[in-house]
Amino acid sequence: MATLIEMNIIKKMRALKSENLKLDAVEVLNLLKNKNCTVALAHPREIMEEYSLNYGDIEKLVKLLKNYGLKGLETKHTCNLNEDYTIFSKIAQKYNLMEFCGSDYHGPNIKPDVELGQFEKIKNK
Repeated sequence: MATLIEMNIIKKMRALKSENLKLDAVEVLNLLKNKNCTVALAHPREIMEEYSLNYGDIEKLVKLLKNYGLKGLETKHTCNLNEDYTIFSKIAQKYNLMEFCGSDYHGPNIKPDVELGQFEKIKNK
């Protein structure tokens, strides 16, 4: 099974790994699809920042993962910029994906500026 890096889709993306585990995104998608899970790509803004990607790169990733069972895209998130929702929503609609939102709430000690269920707040960066 080819990894995203070997497929040359997004060169800057690293494989998920630890000492005893190496996960291939396509293998994970196939496993989840076989278990009748609904798979969504979460935190596209954070992925962009982590790997120095742009919206076009995210669209390429979505297009690839759609072929392997991707069903949704997180379009609303407290870390998103103002324009992110519109662009991520257009990508989701283009590939007929469900749109998800999330507050990414981890408790007041970890993210004190985020409240449980909060998804309307969009950052101005």
